[in-house]
Amino acid sequence: YLEILIHKKNLAEAEREVYLTKTAEKAHQMKVLIDTLFHKFVAETENKSEYSQELIDGGEFLNQILYEECSELEADGFLVKQLPMFHSGYSCRLHIGDIRRVFDNIFSNLRKYADPEIPIVIIENEQHNQICVIIENYKSKHPSKDTSHKIGLMVIQTLVEQNGGAVNIEQDSTKFSIEVFLPILF
Repeated sequence: YLEILIHKKNLAEAEREVYLTKTAEKAHQMKVLIDTLFHKFVAETENKSEYSQELIDGGEFLNQILYEECSELEADGFLVKQLPMFHSGYSCRLHIGDIRRVFDNIFSNLRKYADPEIPIVIIENEQHNQICVIIENYKSKHPSKDTSHKIGLMVIQTLVEQNGGAVNIEQDSTKFSIEVFLPILF
């Protein structure tokens, strides 16, 4: 339908409306299918018996991940406000691969959508028996041409929740903020 709209220049307005409506309907059908596939993938991942979590020092682990990711981000020309250092001694039981993937997705999104001229702020926090990483950035005035389908954010949320944590995302037209909460064992 889109190809017809693009290539047939002499369509009547009523025909254009029909093709636009059909295109919107097909896009909605595709979204439903993608959401269904995503939820099926999540259900299969949750049921895998090989899903093992390790007891780790959450502070040291997060320091390592954030240092690696921020170093790469700065090498790509982005500014990062002073990197916080988590205290060691926060025992966490996590699937290390999941949490690495979470931060890979977050930093990949920063490369695509963050304004490289305004420093990215990373804050560490401990609250309610959870260790928290807060990442805030301003959106680029010239965002990536890649269309966001929010799948990366859904993956982040799913993986963090599978590890007993939570994600909070806030955004407006100029700023984006994500908070990743991971449980601390006592």
